Amino acid sequence: MEYLQDLLRRFLIDDPAPPIQEALSYQTETGMMLWSALGGAVIGAVFGGLIQAAISWLDRRAARQERHAAQMDSDRAAAYSCFIKASTMAHQLIVLHEELQKTVLQAADLGRSELPLWVQVPPIYGLPSSSVDLSTDDIAILFKYDLYKQSNELAVLNEAYRSTMADFAEYLRLRTDLMEQLPEAAYRDFDPASLPAEMHTRFRARFHRLEIIIDGVIGKANEGHRRAFQLADDIWPAFQDVFGEDRFPAVLSKLGDTEQSTSDPPDHH
Repeated sequence: MEYLQDLLRRFLIDDPAPPIQEALSYQTETGMMLWSALGGAVIGAVFGGLIQAAISWLDRRAARQERHAAQMDSDRAAAYSCFIKASTMAHQLIVLHEELQKTVLQAADLGRSELPLWVQVPPIYGLPSSSVDLSTDDIAILFKYDLYKQSNELAVLNEAYRSTMADFAEYLRLRTDLMEQLPEAAYRDFDPASLPAEMHTRFRARFHRLEIIIDGVIGKANEGHRRAFQLADDIWPAFQDVFGEDRFPAVLSKLGDTEQSTSDPPDHH
């Protein structure tokens, strides 16, 4: 207030020019301060918005990465489930194939290869008996990563496994039941042709059924173990490529090494 009175006095009484210049100078300085304050507020708001947007983007990115990591963990778990089931099926088929082959070769070494197959192959106990159930999720994980060839191989192996193991279980049941009713059938040198005609007629249907079942089991086990090796060559490296896990092909590598030491059983037909 005193400043304005002094300015007015100088304008009316003294030299009016300097007060006008001073007033204009005051207005200019005040305007500059106002624009400076306003510009600072705007720039601060802009930078604050940019920082908030950057923080929000980083948060969204971290959330996406967490979701992706969680999804990959879920997919990896599904792949391991598929892997374990497939390796279990492959292992059981390979063991069954090797045991059947061993019994047939032993019969050939003893000069009994002309006997019916069901005589050459007695009940084999101690084999893995756990049943493996392949789910749609086990196949779906292969489709998700475009492993169509491997999914087809696994589906075919699953059918071969289920059919082979079910038939062999039926063979063991019928073979054991026959030995209970015909004890001499337990011997490896038993020849059904040596039975009296009446006994042979009585058991002929059972002999025929056993022969059909075990012949089919030997063929399925032979084909199944080959499919297991094929699966080892295809599905495990594929999982390794997808997940970067070098543990996948290691499980069946030793099984693949045994393929060179196995041979087909003698042809009986």
